[in-house]
Amino acid sequence: QENIHRGDYIQALKQADNGDYELLIKLQGNLVGG
Repeated sequence: QENIHRGDYIQALKQADNGDYELLIKLQGNLVGG
């Protein structure tokens, strides 16, 4: 299992605020096992 780095997740949330959900979806996909 991969651990999500907190910094990466925070960055993903910032990008999502700007309308870019690609990284957030990727991290969430890893969170639930890909």
